[in-house]
Amino acid sequence: MEAFPEAVPEHRLVAQRLLNHGFGSLDPREGCKVSPAPDSSLRDGRGTVNFPQMGAKRGSQTTMRKYGIMSALILMVVAAVLLTGCQKPPEQEQQGSQQAIEDAKKAEAEKYAQNELGQATSTMDQAKSEIETQKAKWFPKFEHAKELLAQAKTQADGAKEAAIQNKEKAKTEATQAITDAKSAVAAAQEVVSKAPKGKGTKADIEQYNKDIEGYNASIAEADQMMGREDFLTARDKAKQAMDGANQVKGAIEEAMAKKAEKKPMAMGKGGGKGMKKKK
Repeated sequence: MEAFPEAVPEHRLVAQRLLNHGFGSLDPREGCKVSPAPDSSLRDGRGTVNFPQMGAKRGSQTTMRKYGIMSALILMVVAAVLLTGCQKPPEQEQQGSQQAIEDAKKAEAEKYAQNELGQATSTMDQAKSEIETQKAKWFPKFEHAKELLAQAKTQADGAKEAAIQNKEKAKTEATQAITDAKSAVAAAQEVVSKAPKGKGTKADIEQYNKDIEGYNASIAEADQMMGREDFLTARDKAKQAMDGANQVKGAIEEAMAKKAEKKPMAMGKGGGKGMKKKK
């Protein structure tokens, strides 16, 4: 069974060869499981390390030193792996952060807290990338990934709270905008009804009345949006209707003011001529 993939550093291969003598395979990416080699000549069925018979040289200092060094080296490799390479991906933290982002979306953060949700999503993507980078290593370290996941969760929780607050704010603004729009349209309609009618103003007045009908329709749509809790759309529609009505009202009042200025001038000219004729 192949214990290491291609392009593994030489010291990793040495460690694996040592482990194969008495401990089988050891892969830190598999949670650092140490399994005894079934055909190991150094272990008996009970998992006890047995050194082979030395024959005539059994008990010699050289042989004992050789196997003592080998055993110590194996233990050092195992200890190093256990201490530095037995980190598992932070799956629980990742699930918690992802759930926080989903909760923010349910609170309509995509509509009412786009910036905050975007920050949380970006941090989450960085955390996922860091996890994959570490998983490709023999001795992965997920501390930075955990920090990013915690940051993403905090940002997602903030996005959720911001969405709730901004939605309530949009509701208040939409309600006020609809009220203001209705008042503006009513005022414009009254001014149109008082506008002087004649050959030169008939077409303009008809157009103004059509505009006012459109504004009333927009306000009705805004009321429907309120029922669907689409407060941003309701607010925007109401504001557009209010602005349009104010423009109609202002245009008519300006035209009426100009016409009123012309009347005294015409009367003054006519009065002067009459006085000359009387003399």
